[in-house]
Amino acid sequence: MRSKKARIRAVSVRVKPVTAAVATALGSFVGLDMAAAATPEIVVSATRRDTAIQEVPYSISALGGETIENLQVRNLSDIARWVPGLSQVDQGSREANQLIIRGLNASAIMAPELLRNTQGDRVSTYFGETPVYINLAPVDLARVEVLRGPQGTLYGSRSLGGTVRFVANKPQTDELTVDGHVRGFDMSESDDFGYDVDAVINVPIIEDVFALRAVLAYMNTPGFIDQPYVVNQPGVSCPEPFFSDPGCTPDDLRYEKDTNDEQTTSLRTSLLWNISDSFSATLNYVFQRNESGGNQVNSRDSMAVITNPGTMMPLDIGDYASGLRFLETNERDNNIFNLELNVDLGSAELVSSTSYNTFDQEGTRDQTDLLLLYGYGDFPAFSAYTEDSTDDKTLTQEIRLVSKDEGSRIDYILGLYYQDQDLQQGSNEFAPNFDLFGPPLANGQVTYIDVTRDLKELAVFGELGYKITENWHVLAGARWFDVDDELTNCLQFTLFDPAPVCDPGGDSGDDIIFKLSSDIRVGDDALIYALFSQGISLGGINPGAFVPDELRFVKPEKANNYEVGLHSTLGEGALNLNAAAFWIDWTDIQIDEFIGFPVTTNAGKARTDGVEIELQANLSDHWQLNAGVTLTEGKITSAGPDYHARLPGFPEETLNFGLGYNSQLSNGLDLAAEWMVAVQGDVTTSLSGGETLSGFAVHHASVGVSNDTWQATLFANNLFDKFAVTGVRDDQSYIGTDGSANDFALRRYYRNVLTPRTIGLDLRYRFK
Repeated sequence: MRSKKARIRAVSVRVKPVTAAVATALGSFVGLDMAAAATPEIVVSATRRDTAIQEVPYSISALGGETIENLQVRNLSDIARWVPGLSQVDQGSREANQLIIRGLNASAIMAPELLRNTQGDRVSTYFGETPVYINLAPVDLARVEVLRGPQGTLYGSRSLGGTVRFVANKPQTDELTVDGHVRGFDMSESDDFGYDVDAVINVPIIEDVFALRAVLAYMNTPGFIDQPYVVNQPGVSCPEPFFSDPGCTPDDLRYEKDTNDEQTTSLRTSLLWNISDSFSATLNYVFQRNESGGNQVNSRDSMAVITNPGTMMPLDIGDYASGLRFLETNERDNNIFNLELNVDLGSAELVSSTSYNTFDQEGTRDQTDLLLLYGYGDFPAFSAYTEDSTDDKTLTQEIRLVSKDEGSRIDYILGLYYQDQDLQQGSNEFAPNFDLFGPPLANGQVTYIDVTRDLKELAVFGELGYKITENWHVLAGARWFDVDDELTNCLQFTLFDPAPVCDPGGDSGDDIIFKLSSDIRVGDDALIYALFSQGISLGGINPGAFVPDELRFVKPEKANNYEVGLHSTLGEGALNLNAAAFWIDWTDIQIDEFIGFPVTTNAGKARTDGVEIELQANLSDHWQLNAGVTLTEGKITSAGPDYHARLPGFPEETLNFGLGYNSQLSNGLDLAAEWMVAVQGDVTTSLSGGETLSGFAVHHASVGVSNDTWQATLFANNLFDKFAVTGVRDDQSYIGTDGSANDFALRRYYRNVLTPRTIGLDLRYRFK
């Protein structure tokens, strides 16, 4: 099957002397053919109107559906690799993997104790019209849009750094199509073979009136991380390699291979009803289940504390092995129900989006090390695990009125947003058979934690624009919101507490933020803009009876974003060059700390600044070039003495560069080949201590043939099998032993690693 192509702009472009000079210079540098076809134009809906991306007056990137397929994108980490200004702490499919835009992050790189269905307020994520975070299987997507900078005056969901939108293909009322896709692949460090299968059907039930589009997908990803020392019987088996206790046997531990496997099942349906020429309704349902076998980690440094008595050398488990004592499995389900109503009022469009989404997850984690630090290590067979769960239900309602009279000097967006979230999270720690050594524990349970949250938000947002001249446009925006946030934390240490101790608390308040912008069109070739926009996150409380009064309340974060940019089209449409420079002042930044238990605190002020550059060029009728560069500096400007200057979690330099070639073979088949490389600089892991992770480069290559019906592509991701560290848990101060009578090696510190080389074959077929 040949993927649907992005629309090509078929308009003549006048080439002015300055434009010609710039294009000639660029052409001399990259070999640009002035007679080459125009670069494909992606139309986005980021501004709440269908707009060519070159006409959007702020920093935005988009990956079209065909690009997503060609790059073999399978998750958010793959998307972040190819988008300037967007980064992700890649900790594998087991974890939540936080997104970062423009360096707005102060949280240490840390595997979260409890999985959530959100990225917080620093990056908002949307699937269609629903604000929700899912590491979505990228099947049947029209595009992914990345809006850099605060977007609270344009979208219902607030954000500090930006917004990521997954835009799915819509039902078509005029054509029956069935698309089939199969992908098989092999990983260099895995014993198993991976595969993806999916099918998309579009059925026009009543031509021009009713249409149904349905997607069914299954992704089976093999693991590549081994766990050589899994405890067979917790509380009975000796938990340490080479343990000297005479009762220990080789059967106490077992070797598990390829434990970080993942299976993802997705179902999406969309029913479109054109009720009249001016009124349509779309009912959407999304289901996704992720089943993860374990964490994508390397425990080499922590396990080297243990001495192998056979060699008297430190134990070396290799690059792709975990020292965790338990399989950290996880299963999570997402359901999204959405009803979208669109009413064409002539000069404006009224849109209503009602969404109800649920998120449920259950998982197991190795909790031995935390309890060893609390003195449990004198029990020679001690090992402990945690069972955690999340039940998150969210109702959102967004109504907006969007002007669409292109002949008017005035344009506007007016929106109303309501969110009601009910969250319950539980965590239970178990130390089986501890009562054989120490005080009795009911069912072996050490700790019980239950957190409930009821969050309600009402917001009014909007933007008003005015054309001062035909080419000069100014805009002002604002957002008012009111939040009511109630939390209850129930905690029980079963050795000491006969019943859980519950500590309720809450916070509420309202605020307003603003946006101002101006953009000027220079001839037919360039758009220059400048803007100021504010973003804000929620404050909150730290629940719990042991939280000090001075840490009880957490202030909201606020970001003032200043940006200037250029969107230009040169060489008679053969080259798009976009650039933006920004600086962001960030106040009352929130960081996660551990004071015997996790809390969130405010840590003063920070600033990020940088530039983002993107270039797409048709060098000739057969060769295409794509490139993106980001330079970002983020640092603390006012905080306590315990914090380092540089903000953690993101590389200050990124580069992606690619060359594509296409031609038609003598037998009529289309040939397409591409090579791309993504380079990122080093990353610091924490504001307090931590380490610096080295930068690395990842190469992608593919070659394929196709016609109007089918497509076959041979691909390689991480072509040169680069080993790289992408994240960590805690810091190297945890490398060592617990100091107990048994002197257990702590394994709490580990490193996340990059997925090794993956080679596969991708087949697509369209049935008509």
